[in-house]
Amino acid sequence: MLFEKSQLPVFLPEGINFKCTHCGKCCVGWNCYVGLELCENLKKSSLYKQICQKTEMEELFEMAEDKKTCVIKHYGDKCAFLGRKKNCLIQEELGYAAKPLGCRQFPIMISRTPEGVYAG
Repeated sequence: MLFEKSQLPVFLPEGINFKCTHCGKCCVGWNCYVGLELCENLKKSSLYKQICQKTEMEELFEMAEDKKTCVIKHYGDKCAFLGRKKNCLIQEELGYAAKPLGCRQFPIMISRTPEGVYAG
């Protein structure tokens, strides 16, 4: 889990707003961590099998060092679940709520400080 529940206040700048433009930047150049439950659900899906065939990859996930999450493997330099139209195939198949947390938060950065949690 990236952040545990805390009693720290959360600070959001006024006017913070973002709408996906399908630029694909959230899916390139960094590792995306996925909970084990989502990882296992995706492995059972037809989407997973289609992507494995299309990319010729045997596995789309590898176990993270913490053994509590999986990392989505890259196909080239991008997330294996990034579609041709620069759309998230996880979101398309399972809905926005199934999208990994880091992907849903992009491009907002979350920082935990002694004073509270800041988003910006």
